[in-house]
Amino acid sequence: MKNVRWWVSLWILIPLALGGCVSGVGRQELAEEYFNLGNAFFELGDFDRSYRYYSQAIALTDTFPAAGYNLVRLLIDRGDLQRADELLGDLRREDPESLLLMETEAYLRVRRDDHEAASVLYRQVLQESPGRVRVAYNLGLLEWMQGNYGEARDVLVENRLFVENDDEYLWLLADVLYRNDQEEAALIDLDRYFLLVRDDAPKVLRLLQRYVEWGFYLAALEAAEQPPAALLRDHDYHFVRAVAHLRGGSDFSTGQAAFAQAIEQGFSDVARIDELLQHLPSDEAEVLRELVPTDPAQDPLTDSEGP
Repeated sequence: MKNVRWWVSLWILIPLALGGCVSGVGRQELAEEYFNLGNAFFELGDFDRSYRYYSQAIALTDTFPAAGYNLVRLLIDRGDLQRADELLGDLRREDPESLLLMETEAYLRVRRDDHEAASVLYRQVLQESPGRVRVAYNLGLLEWMQGNYGEARDVLVENRLFVENDDEYLWLLADVLYRNDQEEAALIDLDRYFLLVRDDAPKVLRLLQRYVEWGFYLAALEAAEQPPAALLRDHDYHFVRAVAHLRGGSDFSTGQAAFAQAIEQGFSDVARIDELLQHLPSDEAEVLRELVPTDPAQDPLTDSEGP
């Protein structure tokens, strides 16, 4: 699974009321001002200044956990995992029951490749507070990455009732269901995924490719009937349609037309073309091969390496 998404804890961007006059500002009041400035620069996307102000707030007082938490998140995002670990350890010692800090530590463990510790922490959070969708997703993804597809399925299925309109959750759930030989259930979740993303061209193409990969050719053809306009100019879309028609046993001429359109629009993936042709009757494969350019300078099936 490429381009996986991790859900992380939310930033604490709570403005605090400033106390005292400017001439007599105490350390706590000044820390609050730095915290508010850190929030403001974070919302503006100026993470370097946000980082500096959160750091100044922490330097002034150790009784300001919100600034400490936000600084931990910035440190993780900046890749300073050792400092994030040290600061987060301090925060957890001060508040060992905080589920927000526990969830953040789990994400830090993922970033530090300590997947076993991350899994334990995510499970603790879910045990204390069932229905945390982002935690369930992260735990499911973590188990998926380690090849524990049964465990991934169990946690995702257990928490699916709390999911509202989250396409990535459904995508991951369908994947683990399929890997657990629950193909019909996987197809149902892919269909639900399609209802959420049907106007998103890249995600629709991703879905069509998955349908074809898993042999759900009829589902691929149904989903391809009214694609987002951008896909009509995408050679990958036409090639996937061709595969669904040709390998799904529908009319050869329709698949041939889709294949020709893919080639005309620049499709040149040698491996995928060869794979398709190998699964077709020899006479059909020859007809399609004739549609591929034969000029060595343009032929996508010609070996590009010299003698």
